[in-house]
Amino acid sequence: KQNELRHSYKILSEYGNMSSPTILFVLEEILQEIKNNNLHGVNNNIFGAAFGPGLTMETFIASYD
Repeated sequence: KQNELRHSYKILSEYGNMSSPTILFVLEEILQEIKNNNLHGVNNNIFGAAFGPGLTMETFIASYD
């Protein structure tokens, strides 16, 4: 399971917790991997969840072809 979170770990280790923008950096990292490894059309479902101050929660499911 830790491998599934590798993008999050990488961004957090490089930049730290940037609050709300962190999820956008993680998403960019995922999309770059898809592009660089020519993974278009492979099961590229992405689940994202972000938690903010005041117990704000955002989630999404995206797919990339």
